[in-house]
Amino acid sequence: MAVLDNFNSYSDGDLNGQGGWSGSANLDVQGTTVQEGTKAVQVASAAGNCEKATTASFTSGIFGCYVRVSAITAGNYTSFKLNEGATELCDCYVDGDNDKINLNIGASNFSLLTPVTTGAWHLIEIEIDAAGDQIRGRANGGSWSSWGAKTFTNVTKVIIGQFGSGISAYWDYVTEPTLITTTSSSSSSST
Repeated sequence: MAVLDNFNSYSDGDLNGQGGWSGSANLDVQGTTVQEGTKAVQVASAAGNCEKATTASFTSGIFGCYVRVSAITAGNYTSFKLNEGATELCDCYVDGDNDKINLNIGASNFSLLTPVTTGAWHLIEIEIDAAGDQIRGRANGGSWSSWGAKTFTNVTKVIIGQFGSGISAYWDYVTEPTLITTTSSSSSSST
């Protein structure tokens, strides 16, 4: 996987407008609670989301993101989504109603981790396979869920967000698949 964003070079304050992110002013870059490096994103007691275009249109590979919540509270969902343009392909989220991390792919819903440890970072990974029209996920390096059917061409955008209010949520170290370029004489990775 390649780093899409680790937030370390950003100024404290609104994520919106920094590094290609756009959306709610409720998501802020801060340097107090981080998973790696010096910065992460936080939303405190409010709802909102921000989105960023991927560096390429991905048809396969693994996306990742670290998430952390201060509490498990009904009506709160801390989310990491993959989109094809404006179309949501999947939503991996901390489910405040049921104390678990879920992956929603259209009509399919998979439980990836239960219970969720508050105040701890959790790694969410989402694997995409456009050729097979399928997506799956896992949390904290655990077992992969079953594949969920989803017809799509590619992933072009990631979205992080909090739905509900009254808790603090954090995101750090967002990754995307590594691009592999093959030539007649060798293979090389580029991001």
